Amino acid sequence: MGVCAECGTVQKLIDAQWRAEAELIYAGYELYHQSKTLSEQKSFNPNLGFGQPRSRIIFESLSDHIDYSAKGRMLDFGCGVGVTLKAFHEIAPSWSLEGYDPNLKSRDVLAAMEGVVGVHDGDLRELEPGFDCITCFHVLEHIVDPLEALNAARALLAENGVLVIQVPYYEDNAFDLIIADHCSHFSPRTLRRLVDRAGFETLECTSSVVRRELTLIARPDSAAGPPSGVPPIPASDVLAEHDRLTGMAAWLSQVLELGERPCQDGVLAIFGTSIAGTFVGHHLGYRISFFVDEDASRVGSQHLGIPVLSPEETRRDASLFIPLMPDFAAPISKRIGASYGRCILPPPWPWR
Repeated sequence: MGVCAECGTVQKLIDAQWRAEAELIYAGYELYHQSKTLSEQKSFNPNLGFGQPRSRIIFESLSDHIDYSAKGRMLDFGCGVGVTLKAFHEIAPSWSLEGYDPNLKSRDVLAAMEGVVGVHDGDLRELEPGFDCITCFHVLEHIVDPLEALNAARALLAENGVLVIQVPYYEDNAFDLIIADHCSHFSPRTLRRLVDRAGFETLECTSSVVRRELTLIARPDSAAGPPSGVPPIPASDVLAEHDRLTGMAAWLSQVLELGERPCQDGVLAIFGTSIAGTFVGHHLGYRISFFVDEDASRVGSQHLGIPVLSPEETRRDASLFIPLMPDFAAPISKRIGASYGRCILPPPWPWR
């Protein structure tokens, strides 16, 4: 990985090897595969557990920017299996919905969903313009040229249309850096800068809607200048970001090393079956006895060939490793740690 000297965005090296590996990933990609019901990931509060689906939380936060009671046209860019379309229809049943995905795999399923009037792949620029809302949830981090995609989205929006973007926030969740097909890792500054270059006015950019993720709301900016009008960031900022990135990589290595230490009676459990749990689970392999997950749709299945149990299945003979960011791991340990012989927490996070 590196840091762009012009805009400061943290990026993977987009070479032939990365492109080939990404193509293999997308060829076998199955959204929400850990869930037995293939349901959308729910927002997780370390003090309480799982709450509402992520899309529902986002749309409920947009009532000041979108009139759900009126009729309108909505496009979900990167629609996947349709969870965002479903959530939008539930809150705005009178809107006409369309989905676009360059790796479309569920056309018939999407077309049969309530409120959906069109499902598209191919060239985004061929769609009929005039959308009142375009959503782009967990898409930009996958795109090699996100500016080109946002330029196309701007051309499709109505004059007063709203663009809603959500991406992972690596500064709040360093595990985002190890996701192989995420080629860009955004901060509030670099995401706003990208959106500005595409001719939008940012109304809001926050990590408070869904924790550890950035939600950006924007409208087309009629006064926007050409991309060349955005000056490069200072070299000192690029170097500071590079130093922080190096520190994050070292912290991730420390997390793996913690999992290699001797555990209670030789029984090791890993909390979570998403990115962090998979990262550690793949590294430790046969040393893991079981995963622990609070998402009921994942309990009773297997992940990486290893059983997934609920926290209620008490195992005093086991050490529970919670490989999450420290501000998440500590309250989880406090809530469910008594069910296990020992809890292993991640090393301190040096940037807080």
